[in-house]
Amino acid sequence: MTPEAKIKAFMEETFLFSFGNGVDDDTNLFQAGVMDSFGYVRLIGFLRSEFGAQYSDEDMLTDILVSFNRIRDSLQTKLGQEV
Repeated sequence: MTPEAKIKAFMEETFLFSFGNGVDDDTNLFQAGVMDSFGYVRLIGFLRSEFGAQYSDEDMLTDILVSFNRIRDSLQTKLGQEV
């Protein structure tokens, strides 16, 4: 399974939604009501445990993890490689 597929599978299973049903890769997951602050913390934990990505307190206060594309892009930046 690709990293992108792992992230999407985690998100769909954790947040109980499906991409393509009104939610695309650029959808703001907070505004769409898919993710809340508890889910945000779970997502960061997943990214840390699955990929070793470290997010600072400052990172967590920004909007870098609000959509799938932003999550993917931030992970690429953190890991310095294509995800």
